[in-house]
Amino acid sequence: MIAPSLGTKAIRIAVAGVAVCGLGALVSACDTTSSAGAVNSNLEKGIAAVQAGQTGQAEQYLSEVITSPGATVSQKAAAYFNRAEARSQAGNTSQAIADYSKAVANAPTMINAWYNLAVAETSVNYSAALRDYDKVLALQPSNQAALYNSGILLYSHGDKAAGIARIRHAIAINPQLASQVPSYINLG
Repeated sequence: MIAPSLGTKAIRIAVAGVAVCGLGALVSACDTTSSAGAVNSNLEKGIAAVQAGQTGQAEQYLSEVITSPGATVSQKAAAYFNRAEARSQAGNTSQAIADYSKAVANAPTMINAWYNLAVAETSVNYSAALRDYDKVLALQPSNQAALYNSGILLYSHGDKAAGIARIRHAIAINPQLASQVPSYINLG
């Protein structure tokens, strides 16, 4: 069983310096009359729409941020991440993968985007998913979800020793994961 994506709440922690008014993030001047204020407002509205499950509306607001000439790289990364969440909720995996990829291109240390990209790719491209889990682990070696999920992938695709090692490492960090290990995996 693969752990789920981290969801939109995580973005507020992952993108340092993104100005999002009223959502508990690092807040910058939220003047909605300026170009920067409009970008902040659309980003805020887009995130709220994703959280409310209003995927079409979320895509509209977040696309406006992405195409805005006044948007910063961090704002675009946050918009791509959240638009990927909306697209994932709507069942558009290939579009979600494309947006998560653009999020990490804009913010290469955004762990949540790398993780969610790996989760989305798990069902369509084993090698890409494993590469992205490895990127998460390069940025955060003790990420239990990435250790666990990549361990399951490795084991399931024939690298049982490496898979078991990662699963054991994840369990050492979070012993509750032991009860989630699929019955076909013998940790010995």
